[in-house]
Amino acid sequence: MEISIGQKIDIEVDNEDLTGGYKKTVIVTWYQRGFPIYVELSMNKSLFSALKKHASESKSHNSIISIYRMGRTKYVVEPAIIIVNREVNRNITRQD
Repeated sequence: MEISIGQKIDIEVDNEDLTGGYKKTVIVTWYQRGFPIYVELSMNKSLFSALKKHASESKSHNSIISIYRMGRTKYVVEPAIIIVNREVNRNITRQD
C-alpha cells in the first residue's frame, strides 16, 4: 500500500518494527471505515523517519496513528482515535 499526495490513512503500527535502520515495507493494520485490514505499507525515508520519531516519543508497544501526505516528502503523523464497528445480535421482541 502506498500513500498518495493528499491522502490520509489511519493505521496501527508495532513500534518494534520501526527500531533499527530504514525498512522499505512494514506490516501494519489499516482501518478502513472502522474495520481492521492487515496490509504492507511501502515507505520512503521521510515517512520512515516521521514514524520512527513518533514511535520514540510513545511509551507503548503499538501506536494508532493518522498519516497525512502533504507533499512528495512531507508527512504529518499524529495520534488517532479509531472506532471499530461491531455488530451485535439483538433479539428484538415486540409485545402487543
